[in-house]
Amino acid sequence: MNWLELADRCQLFIPNAIGNPMYAKPLLVKLLKEAEMQVTRNVNILESSYQYTTDGTGEYPLPLDFKSPKMVMYKRDVLGITDEDEIYYKEDGTIDTGTPEHYYIKIGTNGSSVIVLDRVPDSNVKLTIHYYALAPGDLTSPQIPEQYHIDLCDYAVFVSSASQNPEVSAMHNAKWDVLLEKIKRDVADQELNHRIKEDI
Repeated sequence: MNWLELADRCQLFIPNAIGNPMYAKPLLVKLLKEAEMQVTRNVNILESSYQYTTDGTGEYPLPLDFKSPKMVMYKRDVLGITDEDEIYYKEDGTIDTGTPEHYYIKIGTNGSSVIVLDRVPDSNVKLTIHYYALAPGDLTSPQIPEQYHIDLCDYAVFVSSASQNPEVSAMHNAKWDVLLEKIKRDVADQELNHRIKEDI
């Protein structure tokens, strides 16, 4: 289901929505995208990966949709996560060369966050980061699991109704809060089941 089709479904939940500028499809689409972003900010529900080719440095820019790391691999080895305080810097402010064993995330602003390795690796080696992502917002359809698509309407109706229909807004706001908690539980259950399978 794409964003416009989902906006059509949202309008079905509201009496006399069609033709009412408060529930116009362009506005609903914008709010639906906001809703998906809210979900991905609150829950680790989207996963993605990015592969670098090392270039003789120890820092690499993170993807713009990066939220938090899941796993970082140098060649086929999984790197451990550490803190900046644990990285050994030489007197000239540089780090040693060699095979990295750990990394940390240096958070910046406006897409300037980077992954920092504890050693500068050789050039032309594959470095892969698997990470939890934020919703991209510029695609034609939602990226979170389809089972939650219709529920995004609760956020859209909650926000669009706030000024002119506070009772409807409050009802959908309550539903939206319940949904976020449900998604958190669902994702936590999936992660627990995955860990149990790994341990078996």
